[in-house]
Amino acid sequence: MLEQHYIRTESNAALAWQLCSPTEQNWINEERAKCLDQRYYLENYHFITTEDGVLKSLYPFWDHQEMVYEAMEEEWAADGKCCLIILKPRQTGISTWVAGAMFHRTITMPHCFTMLMAQNKETATHIYQMSIKAYYNLPWWLRPEYQYQTKTGSIVFQRENETERLLDPGLGSELHVANATQMSGVAIGRTLRCLHMSEASRYPNDEVYEADVRPSTRGARDLFAVMESTAYGRQGLFYEQWQAAIDGDGDFKPLFIPVYKVTKYYLPIRGKGFDLADDERNFNERADCMVKQYGAIEAVPGVHLNGKLTLGENLADLGGLWLAWLAWLDKAEAAHLDMNAKTDGYTPDQRFWIAYAQQWCTQTRPEQLRSQAEADPHAPDEYRTNTVLTDLPEFARSFSCKKTAPMVAPKPCRVW
Repeated sequence: MLEQHYIRTESNAALAWQLCSPTEQNWINEERAKCLDQRYYLENYHFITTEDGVLKSLYPFWDHQEMVYEAMEEEWAADGKCCLIILKPRQTGISTWVAGAMFHRTITMPHCFTMLMAQNKETATHIYQMSIKAYYNLPWWLRPEYQYQTKTGSIVFQRENETERLLDPGLGSELHVANATQMSGVAIGRTLRCLHMSEASRYPNDEVYEADVRPSTRGARDLFAVMESTAYGRQGLFYEQWQAAIDGDGDFKPLFIPVYKVTKYYLPIRGKGFDLADDERNFNERADCMVKQYGAIEAVPGVHLNGKLTLGENLADLGGLWLAWLAWLDKAEAAHLDMNAKTDGYTPDQRFWIAYAQQWCTQTRPEQLRSQAEADPHAPDEYRTNTVLTDLPEFARSFSCKKTAPMVAPKPCRVW
């Protein structure tokens, strides 16, 4: 019935509203109020075209999209703003989901200037077209009026009629698209309240961000900014911003999305399934020891390490140190090293362990520890030293540690 009103008035939203009954108007007002909630809007009214060409809303959120949503909610609740940097796997729909979240805020928040940025002109145009399609798939009573839109990158939400605009300017929000290959002029003179930087690891350099975009976010107390990308080398804007976020010094809070959170990469078991080999089963059991060991560590009050997230690096630390110890023993034997001779009060084998520990000598702020515990696949330096050593009986023998000593794990984890 609501669409019939719109058709009868030849797509005139104001006249269609007058044709609505009081009951219909009340229902529309209730839906508009519900759509102020990001999740409600994205799951019910924000439509995209899937890889299969099907038009659908973002319901239900995928597991990794839930991770982004929860991180956003925490940021808004804690600081009144949300600035995330997301390291993600490929083809996960994160760019589409974040673009939807940005579009939601643009059409529900008065005077919201939104910038969508991609690595090149083609990708920027694609992201913009997704927003335009989402707009035209909204019901007529949910679409904010726009003054003009371009084919390649701008839409201004305010009254189209100049006379009406003098009395009631309308929403007053704008959505613009830029690409990282532009040399200058991006967002200059405007205060960005929403910023989406997609596939930032592919940006040719950081000049546009540092010179134009970043300064334009300084005046927004309720800034909504997301920089997201897959990994692409150990250099460039995204790598530098990610490292700064991990260190607790950047503009963003880090969020790492592991590939196992993306269900599209799961492979179904064919037939009756399969059994693990003895080696695989033993490995999993021993690895689970480390998952529990590191997961029990409280990096800062109330925040534990993620044993599964850090497992790969923890295995590498333990196995690598053990192999280094074996190699050092061979070297010491070949050199006929006197294992009882002391230098500065320590025997050669004791100095080996001390040398390992010294590489991790750092002081870390609680804010950085919290970020590391939540998003970094590496354990903090303290635990890459002490926890690893507690699992090695070779270390305990070198220092004649008793079984009850703090540097001896009650149940040492040993994978190999």
